[in-house]
Amino acid sequence: MNVLLLEDDGELATFVRKGLQELGHTVTVCAQGHHALDFLRAESFDVAVLDRMVPGIDGLSVVEQ
Repeated sequence: MNVLLLEDDGELATFVRKGLQELGHTVTVCAQGHHALDFLRAESFDVAVLDRMVPGIDGLSVVEQ
């Protein structure tokens, strides 16, 4: 599964990324909402895990767009 992870806490992002990769998933991590939008427009993801409180465009706004 191809996963996009939007998380601005580096330690938490690393923990979640490693866990998902251990389960066999491909994970793309970004820390800002506008970067998540760029990735979502450029690639096909099976699922996006979005933090609601990130710099710039928050996770909920990413979903709306």
